Amino acid sequence: MDVLYMSLRATPPPDICAWLLNNPEIIASIRRIRGRNLMAHQMELVDTLFDSIDKENEHFGMYD
Repeated sequence: MDVLYMSLRATPPPDICAWLLNNPEIIASIRRIRGRNLMAHQMELVDTLFDSIDKENEHFGMYD
């Protein structure tokens, strides 16, 4: 559904936009890859990182 939304609107889904607005520090990190697509193993690294962040946030009760 997200892919359809992005293709119709030419913008990320609202929850992703909100996350970026709330975490502007990550924009510099994203820009470092200069608009290039991630390779499969790089996407796995990103997934692993985000999973670890999710678990840490859950551990510290950030979802309560």
